[in-house]
Amino acid sequence: MPTALHRQAAADPAAWWARQARALHWFKRPTETLDETDAPFYRWFADGTLNASFNCLDRHVYSGLGGRVAFHWHGECGERCPIGPGDVWWDDALAAAAPHHDTIDVLRRRVTAP
Repeated sequence: MPTALHRQAAADPAAWWARQARALHWFKRPTETLDETDAPFYRWFADGTLNASFNCLDRHVYSGLGGRVAFHWHGECGERCPIGPGDVWWDDALAAAAPHHDTIDVLRRRVTAP
């Protein structure tokens, strides 16, 4: 049985997706939700620009949620480590700097962290 959410999306998919897109960070907001000019090759948000990685991680850190636990990592030997967006963001920054440093030491931080 379809939920109210399913019914809303089915009634007007373009409007529904436009509402969902407002929750994302756009580097350039789209002016059009669905481009149907080359059907059946449809394009969603064709003139918009976003970065999926930024929306998954960075925007949460920048909004002050970097310290919240996103998931609990459990190692095979019983190690446990709560991981938040800030941890992933920082480790990503360290890995990006790895070509300038010892890559093994940078990556070992996450692999061996209890």
